[in-house]
Amino acid sequence: MALLYRFAQVPDRGGTRVFSFVVTRSVVRDPERDVTSKELVCGFQRWAVAFSRGDK
Repeated sequence: MALLYRFAQVPDRGGTRVFSFVVTRSVVRDPERDVTSKELVCGFQRWAVAFSRGDK
């Protein structure tokens, strides 16, 4: 599972937002497992982040 850990809004012209996620140990140890975060709302849109290993 990927958990939203921190959200920060950068005081710039573009309104940049930075999201930090924590990926649980069970996902990191299992090379065959991909993970998707829970849905979150930002900027009046729904988002979900997927993490996938590129060396499969």
